[in-house]
Amino acid sequence: MKLNDADDVFTSVGRRRFVAGLGASAISMAARPLAAADSPAFGGIPYSSNASGRKWYKGNTHMHTIRSDGDTFPIEAAALFKRAGYHFTCFSDHNVSSSEPQKPIPVDSYKGKKISQEMRTNFGRDFPGLELCRTVQDDKGRECYISASIEEIAMLLDEPGRFLTIGGNEVSAAPTAGKELHCNFINYSKPCRANNKRTVEECLDWIRDEYSRNISDARTSIMTLNHPLWVSYDVQPHIVAERPDIRFFEVCNSGSMPRFNLPGMEFTHDKWWDVVNTMRAIKGQPLIYGLASDDIHGYNPMRKKTKRKAGYVQVLANELTIPGIIEAFQRGDFYASTGLNLASVHFDRATRTLSVEVDPSFGDDCRIEFIGSKKGVDTSVQEIVKWEIEGKPNKWLESRHFSMHRTVERYSDKIGSVFKTVKGRTASYTMLPDDLYVRAKVACPHNAYTNNREPDFPIAWTQPISAKDML
Repeated sequence: MKLNDADDVFTSVGRRRFVAGLGASAISMAARPLAAADSPAFGGIPYSSNASGRKWYKGNTHMHTIRSDGDTFPIEAAALFKRAGYHFTCFSDHNVSSSEPQKPIPVDSYKGKKISQEMRTNFGRDFPGLELCRTVQDDKGRECYISASIEEIAMLLDEPGRFLTIGGNEVSAAPTAGKELHCNFINYSKPCRANNKRTVEECLDWIRDEYSRNISDARTSIMTLNHPLWVSYDVQPHIVAERPDIRFFEVCNSGSMPRFNLPGMEFTHDKWWDVVNTMRAIKGQPLIYGLASDDIHGYNPMRKKTKRKAGYVQVLANELTIPGIIEAFQRGDFYASTGLNLASVHFDRATRTLSVEVDPSFGDDCRIEFIGSKKGVDTSVQEIVKWEIEGKPNKWLESRHFSMHRTVERYSDKIGSVFKTVKGRTASYTMLPDDLYVRAKVACPHNAYTNNREPDFPIAWTQPISAKDML
């Protein structure tokens, strides 16, 4: 088969069918004017609206395929998540939009050698009726692999109410000193390449502005800041606190935790989250919401097991559609998890009470903490920790001109205080007049969790509720 013939099968026909299947509602949404980050598109209070008729949908917002640095084609990646019980998954290859025409992979190239006949045979066995890839000739006469595009994958795998594929892109920038800055554009179809500026601030502003320029409607897409403490405490919280239009970040990423720990100091994504939200709440600005993600690159564990132990989100949506999922994200009607499921989360606006109930399957040996900051808390830098990483960096770090030096700001322990702790499956907390915000963190210590370096057992994080929203 020639490459042009493959394009007809995998791209042109599939795209026509996919666009036709979107219907008039999706087309009209794309035509609406751009919405600002603090507009009604992001309005409301998380968990406060009537949940009647809505369902929890489990999803993965971060994954990689052979289009960047993953080890399989997008169709197998999506099929594995569907088999593992996820309701939706988002493609997020580095610096390439999932809607861009895929490049053929020469069979004798580095990536091509990863695709064995055994791998293709096993895929056909595990997913009857699907094909991992096809062999074609490119314009140079080379034998190449090519696989289905996201549009064809949607046609083959999407099922109403059961599974949904969402396109996207992880924009990866590298500021000076070997730091890394990655952001996901979810339900985003435009090509976007990294533009490596001098500082983290410059890179973040460029990525944010590039995203804003290329979306037709802020209500149809979201941008997330990924693993801010990776490679090693690279994005300081005050940088994001000063950019309130950044509304989402990864409080847990199962693939990219800090490679080096601070000596004599613990600085976690939880603390980072509370510093950002405390600074924003004092100014009356929108809070940042937290996701947990998989960030999977290697799929062998998923091929061997039908269950996946990694970060994910549970989204409370009216329907399993792209508009339904995106709107729920923007309302804050979701929680992050590494394996612990909640039966319900509700915020009563009249009584200012946040209530949480853990799924009964996890038993009563749970710990529910309500966390926040008080008005008047000191947000100044308490200490500036500087240190030099011992030893020689590995080849991956050397290739990025990784600096052996890091400077990290330390903040008051009263930022992100535990307001209340309850042992059991249900708990509630009523906000006090001096609370800036509150969020819940639920742990289930008796269920071992070994896939991630942080935390050591299943955790669920709810979104923060701001006192400003009650005014």
